[in-house]
Amino acid sequence: MLEPMTAGSSIGILVDRGVEKRLRRALPHFQLVALPDWVELAFFDLESSPGALFVDPMLIPAKHRTETLRHLGKRDRARVILYAKITPDIAPVLLEMGQLGIRSFLAAGIDDGPEEVRAILVNALSRCIRQEP
Repeated sequence: MLEPMTAGSSIGILVDRGVEKRLRRALPHFQLVALPDWVELAFFDLESSPGALFVDPMLIPAKHRTETLRHLGKRDRARVILYAKITPDIAPVLLEMGQLGIRSFLAAGIDDGPEEVRAILVNALSRCIRQEP
């Protein structure tokens, strides 16, 4: 069973409203913090030490996407889980994010039932725990 993270730990989410609702249903015992834009995502990561970040990369302006996600992935404090709708525009973005080392992805409306959301979060968090000294 997936237990809530330590006290004060939270999960940042930069996703559309429908995806946010699915996350809240799948993770009712977690503190989910909805972020309005990519700038708030970056500040949230820097200032609050989240356990994970669910991010729709298409909500980050193209000119800032790579650098923003590179910095999130580099710090390795919070696991980045990409969560987006499958569209023709997402394919090159996912390839680029894979090159940055981001390995977790949920397809909105396809493989994002409550069990799948919990499973990908457990997987992402367990990789984080295994990498700590």
